[in-house]
Amino acid sequence: MLWFIIASITILHVSAISKDYCPHSIPIDKWTRVYGNKCYRFELDIMLEYRDAEIYCDRRGGNLVMIKSKEINDYIAKELSETFDSHKESWIGLNDIMEENTFEWVDGTKMEYNNFELDEGPRSGFLNLIRHKIEDCVAIDMSSDGKWRDYKCNDNIFVDEHKNFICEFPINIPETTPTPTTTTSTTTSTTTTTSTTTPAPTTVCPELICTKDCGISGFKLDSNDCTICECEGTIPDGSATKKPCNELDCKLVCGMDGYKSDDNGCMLCECDI
Repeated sequence: MLWFIIASITILHVSAISKDYCPHSIPIDKWTRVYGNKCYRFELDIMLEYRDAEIYCDRRGGNLVMIKSKEINDYIAKELSETFDSHKESWIGLNDIMEENTFEWVDGTKMEYNNFELDEGPRSGFLNLIRHKIEDCVAIDMSSDGKWRDYKCNDNIFVDEHKNFICEFPINIPETTPTPTTTTSTTTSTTTTTSTTTPAPTTVCPELICTKDCGISGFKLDSNDCTICECEGTIPDGSATKKPCNELDCKLVCGMDGYKSDDNGCMLCECDI
C-alpha cells in the first residue's frame, strides 16, 4: 500500500509541471514543450549557423539541446516528426571543435550515448579524416529518422550551413516555503480550536499569442516578468567591426573542400583540407 501512495504522489508531482515553470525569457507558445525536468524550445522558424544558434540559446538562459540518452533522442525526434512535421536537420549541442574525433556536449561533458548515422561522427581512415576535419558540428536529421550527422559549422562558398535548432532550459520550480496565511480561531469551553486558512495569491503568466518575429533579439518582459509581444532589440553580431573582403582572384580549384579564410572571415587562395 505504501508503494502505491508514493507512486501516486510522484505522478501528481510530474503532471503538475507545466510551461508556467519555463523561464520568462522565452515565449510560452506552441514551440515551447516540457519533458522531464527541462523546457525545450524548438526554433523551427529560424535558421542560423551553429555558433549563432549557441549564442541565441545562451542569451535566453539555456543552451543547445544535449541528447544524452535514447529516451531524450526518441522524445526530440517524436516532437519534430509528429508535433511539428519537420523533416530537416536541427543543430544540437554536440561538436568536436576542440579535438578531432572527441565529441563533447556544450556543458563540457564527453559524449557517451550517440545516435550517429553510418559513416558519420568519429571516423578513421585517411579519406574520412580529411572530410571529418572540416565537419565539427552535429545536427539531428529527421530525413534519417532522428539519426545524427556532422556538418561544417559555418557557411562556405558552396554550402549554406544555416539550420533550425533546439534550445533547452532548466525548469524553474520554486523551493517549498511556508505559505503566508490568514488564520481565524474560535475557542470554546472545551478548548476546541477551528482554523480557516487563506492561501496567498500567485501570479501566472498568460499564454503569449503573438505573430511578431523578434529573431535572436527576443521578447520584452512586463513588470511581472511575463513575456509580451514586443521585441527586446537588435543583438549586435559584430559584423560592423569586420573589414570588407577583397574580391577573390584565384585560379586554384578546391572542389567541395572550399577555400581557407583569414582572421577577418575573408577567403584565401588556399584549399581548406
